[in-house]
Amino acid sequence: MNLGRIVIRTSPLLRWLFVCAMCSALVLLTVYVSLTQPRPSLLLKPGDILSTLDQTMTLEENDFYLEPGDFPSYEDLRRFLNRQETLVEMGTRPNLNVNSAGASQSLQLTSRIMTDLNHEFWIQVLVAIGGILISGWIWSLKANEWGPGFFFLSGISMGLSALSSAVYSTRSWALPSNTHLVLQGINAAGAAGFGIFMVALFLVYPVRVRGWKVGAFAVAIFYTLWTSLAIAQITPRSVGLHVIIFSLMILIILAIAFQFRVTKRDSKSRAALTWLGLSVLVGSGGWVIANTIPLLWGAKPLDQSYSFISFLIIYIGLAAGLSQYRLFDVGQWAYRFLFYAAGALAIALLDAGLIYFGMGRLPALGVSLMLVGFLYLPLRDLLWRRFSIAKALTPHELLDHALHVAFAPHPALRSERWLALIEKIFNPLATEIAEKKIDQVTISPDGAILYLPSVAGAGSLKLQYPYGGRALFNSQLQATAKSLVSLIEEAESSREAYDRGVSEERMRIAQDLHDNVGARLLSGLHAPEGEDMRGTLREAISDIRTIVKGISGENLVLQEALADLRVETAQRLERANIQLDWSWQDARAEQKTVAYPFYKTVESCIKELISNIIKHSKAHRCEVKIEVKGNSVLISVADDGVGLVATEKSGFGLKSLHRRVQQLNGQIEFLQWTDRGTMVKIGLPLA
Repeated sequence: MNLGRIVIRTSPLLRWLFVCAMCSALVLLTVYVSLTQPRPSLLLKPGDILSTLDQTMTLEENDFYLEPGDFPSYEDLRRFLNRQETLVEMGTRPNLNVNSAGASQSLQLTSRIMTDLNHEFWIQVLVAIGGILISGWIWSLKANEWGPGFFFLSGISMGLSALSSAVYSTRSWALPSNTHLVLQGINAAGAAGFGIFMVALFLVYPVRVRGWKVGAFAVAIFYTLWTSLAIAQITPRSVGLHVIIFSLMILIILAIAFQFRVTKRDSKSRAALTWLGLSVLVGSGGWVIANTIPLLWGAKPLDQSYSFISFLIIYIGLAAGLSQYRLFDVGQWAYRFLFYAAGALAIALLDAGLIYFGMGRLPALGVSLMLVGFLYLPLRDLLWRRFSIAKALTPHELLDHALHVAFAPHPALRSERWLALIEKIFNPLATEIAEKKIDQVTISPDGAILYLPSVAGAGSLKLQYPYGGRALFNSQLQATAKSLVSLIEEAESSREAYDRGVSEERMRIAQDLHDNVGARLLSGLHAPEGEDMRGTLREAISDIRTIVKGISGENLVLQEALADLRVETAQRLERANIQLDWSWQDARAEQKTVAYPFYKTVESCIKELISNIIKHSKAHRCEVKIEVKGNSVLISVADDGVGLVATEKSGFGLKSLHRRVQQLNGQIEFLQWTDRGTMVKIGLPLA
């Protein structure tokens, strides 16, 4: 069993610790090698003359060249290395002097310390750390897959290229020629390795290309041989490392294009490729534009230490795609990422152009920021609104849609509107009934399916691929669906409560018409001929007037409404030879208005109690007292009869009395005495 299999079969935590240990070792080695370089006690420049007892050397511009691999010919490179070797040898001799502008000074070489490592050094080190750790993190999670494996190898290659460059490009004194050659060889191998493993990555991810192993092996063998010959200075300088990198970039673009072709009908894979392709094209393209193309055209490239920053774009983007964490958001995030990268590039190019034409650094940066802010950012927003697939709904729009569904006049139309709303907002490739009941809005792990609970009577649904199959469901679409479902459920609950209230109100009004008006008219119909029916008709008209006010929503003045009830009660008791004492007390001396249901409860309670007194009490006197205290109406009805029989307390009439009082959150209490009759107390809240 080889070491690779042992590492793969370990836990993700152990693999991650291995990655961290390897990265730490490489960084510490880089720092150590950089600190072992000597540091001159004086700042040197081209034209200065170095001298010892037996040797003299005038410093040239090329002696300070930070990237020896960029020399146009091998002769220039060999001359540079020979002069570096001479400088190293002179630094070991005593009596080293420097003559600058006619003034001679002694030059001492001392060991470097941490503060001597400039920001260019740390930029390249941090880029290497970021690339290795990000790619290693993905690999540690998915060590048994080819894609993350190639990703990790590309991260190591890029890290080695950046770390080797950090050593020789930030030197403060000459390096031995062998050290230069080793470091430049590592830098070249790392750059070529990055391209090789990127090509291999896009041969297996997101879809494995048929015959990918043969293709990846062929690319690896061909470019490894070519790079080795270039490092050994066997190939012509015109087809050296920069041509290798440029051709690998072309292969990466072709692999991405082929993946776009084969993932045409696979939305998930196309979404992953969108993120990966944009990340690589922006990151690698930035490097090629800044370094490789200028050298191919004989121009001066950008400082390599800054160019390495573009590689972080690749690894941050690829980490998001390969890990499939937040992969559902690739559509919008990829384009946002591209827009921001383009904005940063625009600022950098404008700044460099203005400085090239003679403007100072701070004014150039200010003008660049102003131009990008006033020109590019509005254009970016316009393009985003034009090409963005997902259109976020405002809370107002969500509420309008929810109410439109929930308050449809009948269930079939509510279900129809809900399905139409789903089509309008998500435009799924397919909408099906879910195989099992769904309790909440969820997304399948691959983002292809959105599950919706039963809403508007439509049953649980399964939506496949939003926007006609051009994207995957993401957290934003899930949040939109959750908001819609929640709003519709709340609106349906309110509508159902309203419908119940309407139904109960209709039943109550029908009952009032039947019990009051109907009973009075029926009594008049069966009354003996010659009996005066005007009183009965007046009472029926009064009941109708009260019911109409209740239907129209008009409040009743409690004292005025009870005045009619007082007259009716007095007439009923008078016919039974019972004297009535009726009193009304309002502590605030104002006329209270109440809704029809409240008045109807008061009226029904008093009528029911008076009926019981007439039928069962054998009383001679009845007292009705109504009092308003705070936010309550207190009613007491008392008689001087024989008292309440136990069986009567549970009769149908008193059960109805209890129900009416409880519906208004009121209280009722029965008090009885053996020789003094019965008192019933009722308390009803006005609210």
